[in-house]
Amino acid sequence: MFSEQLRKEYPILGLLGMGGGIGGKLTSSAAAPISATGGNTSAGLSPGNGYRYHVFTSPGNFVVASGVQEIEIFGVGAGGPGGVHQPSSTSVGYTSGGGAGGIFYTTAFEVGPGTHPVTVGAQGTTPDSAMIQPGADTTFVHGSTTLTAKGGGVGGYYGNTYTPGPTQPGPGNEWKRGGAGGSGGGNCYGNNPFPPTVGPGIQPAQNPGVANLTNYGNDGGDHYTPQDGSNRFSGGGGGGAGAAGSQGGPNNAGDGGAGQPFPQFAAPLIAADIPSPVRPNWKPEVGPTGLYGGGGGGSGSTNPSYHPITPGSGGAGGGGNGVTASTTAGSPTAKNGLAFTGGGAGGGGQGGGSKPRGGTGGSGLLVVRYQPGATGPSINSSGGVKIEDSTLKNTYHVFTYPNSDNFTVDAPVSCYYLVVAGGGTAGTNSGGGGGAGGAYSNSPDVPAAFVTSMLNASPGTTYTITVGNSGQNSAIGPGIITATAGGAGGNTEANGSPGGSGGGGGNNYASSSTTAGSASPVGQGHPGGRQIAPAPGTSGGGGGGGWSEPGYSTGNVPSPQAPKRGHGGDGLALPSLPAPILAPAIPAPERSAWTAAVGPTGLFAGGGGGHVDFPIGAYPTNGGAGGGGHGQNPDAPTGETAGVYGTGGGGGSGNPSGQPGGSGIVIIYYPWS
Repeated sequence: MFSEQLRKEYPILGLLGMGGGIGGKLTSSAAAPISATGGNTSAGLSPGNGYRYHVFTSPGNFVVASGVQEIEIFGVGAGGPGGVHQPSSTSVGYTSGGGAGGIFYTTAFEVGPGTHPVTVGAQGTTPDSAMIQPGADTTFVHGSTTLTAKGGGVGGYYGNTYTPGPTQPGPGNEWKRGGAGGSGGGNCYGNNPFPPTVGPGIQPAQNPGVANLTNYGNDGGDHYTPQDGSNRFSGGGGGGAGAAGSQGGPNNAGDGGAGQPFPQFAAPLIAADIPSPVRPNWKPEVGPTGLYGGGGGGSGSTNPSYHPITPGSGGAGGGGNGVTASTTAGSPTAKNGLAFTGGGAGGGGQGGGSKPRGGTGGSGLLVVRYQPGATGPSINSSGGVKIEDSTLKNTYHVFTYPNSDNFTVDAPVSCYYLVVAGGGTAGTNSGGGGGAGGAYSNSPDVPAAFVTSMLNASPGTTYTITVGNSGQNSAIGPGIITATAGGAGGNTEANGSPGGSGGGGGNNYASSSTTAGSASPVGQGHPGGRQIAPAPGTSGGGGGGGWSEPGYSTGNVPSPQAPKRGHGGDGLALPSLPAPILAPAIPAPERSAWTAAVGPTGLFAGGGGGHVDFPIGAYPTNGGAGGGGHGQNPDAPTGETAGVYGTGGGGGSGNPSGQPGGSGIVIIYYPWS
């Protein structure tokens, strides 16, 4: 169905072979993201969640100028009114709570170029003729498909009257049962031939066949009828989006059903687009959890001829409270459903002598949100090898050895970065592995222990970039951040050297322990491993430290570490810096090895493996993940290897030689906006 609709509305997509079910995904990645207008958009990209919001508080159009993209649509119908007596005067009476507007939420609905009309259910009005009608619907139209959030049902009414109604007995009795709606209105009374019936919530039956869409709506609560002949009558609460209305009791009316939380549309995200007169009350009611669609509370009564009834409370999420002695529709305002929540209205009981009237239902809301489809960066920048990536929507500048350069921008921008120094050289003659180059990053995927501040780049400032080779520092200058070179591995019977990550201590042939190089300064990596005596049959050089963990020791080590004796410590994964995106910036002779070491998870700064004299079985290639060189050992398929270029990996140790560490790297990037 949607495939045909898509081809009719966007013919070029039919030629491209795109299709799917209603709300299904397009099968081609060639479709451009949408450019759209409509509704209130002052919230823009709400802080921290990366979505653009279009908030409709009144009818309008969502206009897509270009592109095809999945969007989220959140629709709330207007709440139903609290009941009002019809049509003649009465001496006693009470009304039940109105039902909340129904809610639909679709998480993936594809739209393309065109105008998509939006209606928003309005706040209820106070004439008696309006007070017996359900709340107004909220809709979103896409071609032949209309998404609908039904308005809430009318709250019921009961009282004494002198004129029979067309659907109720008389004279002497008058009632109106709870009405159907997105969520149903509370019931008041019933008797043969008109048995009691709660107002049904009909939102769950809406929008059939639309994929990725959920409806929210519930029944109203029932009334209370005394079984002992006493004058204890109370109405039910209106249904809420999250729960049915409560039944009335012998001393209290029913509470409105609770609303449903939608954190995606929480008050902090879209409050800026709610009209200012309503906003001060709307923000705390919707709150940080995004509560919408509370049902109205049933009314109370202080009529001296009847047992006193405490009014019911409105459901959280905008439901109006039930009140007593209330004969004016819509007043006091506490019984009205809150605007832009779809809250049902509270009922209006009275103290005798006048007909009671409930409140008005709260207006609805429709919100469209999607991740903005930026097709390119909004600023110009230069330096290193520049990559514009449309997958992660980032601009990257990659600096590799020996190509030190400058970084400049033409507009202020907050940048992420990775600065990795050159790895340490491994020890010789059965020595320790070289430590990984020290590393700093402020990428979102870096653990808290290593996070540094943003680089707030400014136009007119030249940022100098230095990339170190093996044993050399890397930096962003002037004076912004410097990563320290990895420590060298110790030669035979020698200790490892300190560095960004420390070098491994050398092999002392089981006679005594060696000392690992420390991570210095702290915060760039980890210490190396060492030989721990006595080490009969398990002697060797310790692994160099890696960015995410220390190097592994040899000899008399705790049993959990035994399988990885002499292994270099692993580097740290930064998924925001994946090799498939960044590999074009790496010089061709080094690209294949770099891509394999960094991989799709963005691994950097692995420690070098130590030389060991014993079989190590499970880990024959013992360089740390993220570019660490491998140490020589009886199980290694090849001899010792250098740290991988552009990773800051430590070098691997052999006998007699030790290999150099890999050169460092500097990457600066910023997201498109």
